Amino acid sequence: MWPFSMKRKTPPDAQAFRTYDQLDLVAFREHPVWLYVHIHDFGNPIYEECDEETMRPWPGDYPAPADAVCEVAASFVFADGREVAGCITLMNGGESAVRPVVDHSPRLFLPSGRTVSFWHGGVYQFGDEFLREAMNLFYAEFQVTPATAFPITYSVPPNVIAGGMRGTIPGFGYFASEDAIVYVTSPPVPSKS
Repeated sequence: MWPFSMKRKTPPDAQAFRTYDQLDLVAFREHPVWLYVHIHDFGNPIYEECDEETMRPWPGDYPAPADAVCEVAASFVFADGREVAGCITLMNGGESAVRPVVDHSPRLFLPSGRTVSFWHGGVYQFGDEFLREAMNLFYAEFQVTPATAFPITYSVPPNVIAGGMRGTIPGFGYFASEDAIVYVTSPPVPSKS
């Protein structure tokens, strides 16, 4: 089930700009593709007024090109079959994600309206506070266990992004060292010493 509308409710203009943290389920229902202004609008006057986290809706017809650098609405399916809404990041020039959690940074929209991310970067450097918080929110709000949640699959249909996108989330991911990615579905995870 695709939980997002393909009809534009508002024309994409400067009033529709949002920061990365402001992209919520409502934003994706209005516009399923959000471009990074600092990548797509270099040289345009609006560029100077925005920072690297400013997003704008995709202005053209769908599907958007697979090489767009953007946040895109995605449909997620838990291991138990439950479908939920979220989004992924496209940054790799339209290539398939070799490491979906790292390459697409998938996020889910929680029932409370908050988001939870499955990618947590350098836990070995920065500690695991955000990872633990994300895991606690995920399990509490969706009322799932690791066995009923994982693996989670996600998809973006080809009428939204050319060629569509798919991936599988084996768990919450982070770097345990500079080159070792670890996926966990429940604590404990290493604490920063």
